[in-house]
Amino acid sequence: MSLVRKTVAAEDVRLQDLLTEIEERGTEFIVTQGGTPVALFVPAESRRRSLEKLRGSGRVIGDITEPVDAADAWTFDEDNLK
Repeated sequence: MSLVRKTVAAEDVRLQDLLTEIEERGTEFIVTQGGTPVALFVPAESRRRSLEKLRGSGRVIGDITEPVDAADAWTFDEDNLK
């Protein structure tokens, strides 16, 4: 199923119709208010699959619980990239 994303104004949203299209077609909806995006509706399984793809992809490269000393300024470390 290819990704279809539609934009709809909040005042035009008919929730039941929106949910039906999400369920049946897998459509994603960006809801806008005054032209500004305020919400994203996606199929629940789509979101779950996206999160599953990320599982195990993070790496710990330092202790995030200790304060950073000014002498240990943050720098880009190309050796930590894969």
